[in-house]
Amino acid sequence: MHKNLAICHVIASVVAADGIIEAVERAFLEEAMEDLDLSEEERQQVREFKSEGCEEVVSTMPLEDKLTMRDGLIAATLADGNISRHETEVVKRVTELMGL
Repeated sequence: MHKNLAICHVIASVVAADGIIEAVERAFLEEAMEDLDLSEEERQQVREFKSEGCEEVVSTMPLEDKLTMRDGLIAATLADGNISRHETEVVKRVTELMGL
């Protein structure tokens, strides 16, 4: 798994954390996948939450990439205007995984 695919998997886990993916959250994820140049096959993997290998990629990314991803996760959390406890827990778990 490459870095951009892993990042999108993590974003997907944040927007889905509260059990509801609002239209604005779905649009945020789709835009992230577009911006990070994922193929249609990779986008489908993200949509289906097929994230095997994601944690290893995320934990070994360079610090600059981790900080950028952290900022993206915060933006994903705020995408629908509501911050759920579940979304916050996912962001916390991912930032701990990254050593931040």
